[in-house]
Amino acid sequence: MLKKFIHHLTAFFLVACLLLTGCSKSAQEKKEDAIVSANILLTKRKCDAAITLLEGVGRDVKDVKYLKALASAYACKSGFGVLKFFADDLALTSDPAPMGGTARYSTSSDMDSPTNAEYANLQTAIDLLLYAGGIDASLDPTLERRAAFFTDADAKEINAFLMYLLIVQIGRYFYYYGNANTAGVKGGGAGTNDCFMNYENLAFSGGFTNMADYLDGGVTGACVSPATVGHPDLGADNAIDVALACEGIVLLNNFLAIFPTVITGMAGDDFEDLPVLETALNAGKLLVEANTPGSDAKVNNVLSQARCESLNASSDDYIQTYFAFMMETLVQ
Repeated sequence: MLKKFIHHLTAFFLVACLLLTGCSKSAQEKKEDAIVSANILLTKRKCDAAITLLEGVGRDVKDVKYLKALASAYACKSGFGVLKFFADDLALTSDPAPMGGTARYSTSSDMDSPTNAEYANLQTAIDLLLYAGGIDASLDPTLERRAAFFTDADAKEINAFLMYLLIVQIGRYFYYYGNANTAGVKGGGAGTNDCFMNYENLAFSGGFTNMADYLDGGVTGACVSPATVGHPDLGADNAIDVALACEGIVLLNNFLAIFPTVITGMAGDDFEDLPVLETALNAGKLLVEANTPGSDAKVNNVLSQARCESLNASSDDYIQTYFAFMMETLVQ
């Protein structure tokens, strides 16, 4: 009788244990299930449902599968589509040259304000990958810092995905702040500006006398001196919106830091213009530093939004020089 009682008591506790704990999944299992389910949802473009699933298990900044799935979900919500990008957009990059074609991408014209929801969602996707591994936002998210947290293969996957997202976001930035038209021509859109920003006549020291001298050089498209009108959201003379300007700087700098390593070994016509673009970007940065010494530390080599804002809080001269020699020549 006692043995029978003990047997029933043991069975009771076993069932109770199974009900209370045995059937529940570990955090790792829940995360893995969420990744699988989210990826299925994304094939159906159910972006919000995928985000809810993945955010619900808690962000894991050191799990590359989780990060790629969550970044894909936010990119999906931003309107980005891999097939559309490769089929229609990428080949437009240098048409018009050097980079005005990005303003012609299928999602570029969606950008209609600095707080545009699609732009914000794509930036979330970008930041998830840029700072992957848990890189502090106050530090530059370099290739080396990301590589310290992941295998070589995983780091390459992150960087490749980042490259595509960055150039799409650059296209939106160029389209909106450059007031580009459907042909990718700066100043040809519905806005009033023919330049990215309102420039002061800064003194230069690397081949040009001042900003006016440079803008009269015939390499900045519609943005010529003295009738330079910048985008109102980027601020007025002596009052540049540093945060918004830094968004463009950080996007472009991170793209330049990443894409040469990503396209190495890649074949196909889609990538044939990128080495030429690399040359143009590096040449622009040399001019920025030459004409406003100290620009390498203040803007040229800065990859963090927080650092860019902090470094340029007291003066926007470096930002103006960067925009003049980089943005105004890349989109003409």
